[in-house]
Amino acid sequence: MFGAFGVVCGLVVLAGTRSTARTRTGRGLVVTRGVVLVVAGVLALAMHGGTLTTLLVIEAPAFLIAGGLEVVTGLRRADADAGARDGIVVGGLAVLVGAMLSILTPDSIFAVGVLSAWGAIVAVYLGIAALTPPRPRRDA
Repeated sequence: MFGAFGVVCGLVVLAGTRSTARTRTGRGLVVTRGVVLVVAGVLALAMHGGTLTTLLVIEAPAFLIAGGLEVVTGLRRADADAGARDGIVVGGLAVLVGAMLSILTPDSIFAVGVLSAWGAIVAVYLGIAALTPPRPRRDA
């Protein structure tokens, strides 16, 4: 499942590069995040039938790198974009997942639980963000 998630998510990120990044550096960050996700997904699909440890060796760095890039992208857009806050929160949660998968004991139930909790929290957070009217900008 992670392999399919990585490939699809990475392709969606790459497809939306122009609309999510307005500067050359911003586009580079978004493209790098998309490529990391696609490569991790392809590696996970190629390792089909491998051990949990093999999956976590692919999955944890992918979450750490992609989440870190999302946080940096959000911080760079913080003044210009109301959606930047969402990138910071979701990226921060991804970094947290990557750290947990890296540090804590590799157990399949734990790994599935962490990823399920991450998915549920991100889905609810983004659902609420999508339904909340934007706050007016206060220019100082």
